[in-house]
Amino acid sequence: MKILLMMLFLTLAWSESYYYHHGKKVGLVKLKESRIIAGKKVDYYQNNAGQKIGVKKEILVKCNSTDQCKKIFKKYNLSNTINLTDSIILIKIEERDDPFELSQKLYREESIAFAHPNFIKQRQKR
Repeated sequence: MKILLMMLFLTLAWSESYYYHHGKKVGLVKLKESRIIAGKKVDYYQNNAGQKIGVKKEILVKCNSTDQCKKIFKKYNLSNTINLTDSIILIKIEERDDPFELSQKLYREESIAFAHPNFIKQRQKR
């Protein structure tokens, strides 16, 4: 069991797929599993807690300044956006684009509070 945990840790440490959660880098390991949900492909990943997480070709972004975010979206040629609230925007990206790479670029922009792929998590009973 210890060897399995060590292998998972090393895999996450070298993982290319990651996002930022409260300013901390969270690595993910891509699983071979994928599904089509509502006509869209969903890839599955595993985090360091062993949770399986689905990732759509969408990014959730919280803007500090909506006007500044619009300029950033134009810079990255992102036009398929939906305002979920006054400051949170859902960006639908092209199938060829990597949601992790793009969310990392957006996260580094000063006027963006957070940016991460739109995750599908399993429901858990309370």
